[in-house]
Amino acid sequence: MQSWLGIMTGLDHHFGEVVELSEDNLNHILAYLEIYALQQGQQSVMGQLAKGLSENPPLRITELPAFVELHSTAEELLGVDRLERTSFSSCESCHRAAASHIFDKALLQVGTGDGPLSDYK
Repeated sequence: MQSWLGIMTGLDHHFGEVVELSEDNLNHILAYLEIYALQQGQQSVMGQLAKGLSENPPLRITELPAFVELHSTAEELLGVDRLERTSFSSCESCHRAAASHIFDKALLQVGTGDGPLSDYK
């Protein structure tokens, strides 16, 4: 929730863009986040990402300590020599079933186009 609050209070410089929302829309989004934002101790696969957060957590998911740890072996798992840091900003580039909220290591695939995971799209 702290990350979302940081994002929502910084919409005038949201990762290089200006995001304008009406007060009603802003309040609606904040109310939604209050209910559904990831919380420390949450019992889910995604709850792992809240592990070890400081009081002032990063705004980008790719900078969360658990994300960094979970992806520390990405190059080895994918059989590539080197991944650019920006590769992690598009989950779909490796997790071809990400749109279906499936992030299973067994389904990793680098690249685009149809492949063995096309059934999971």
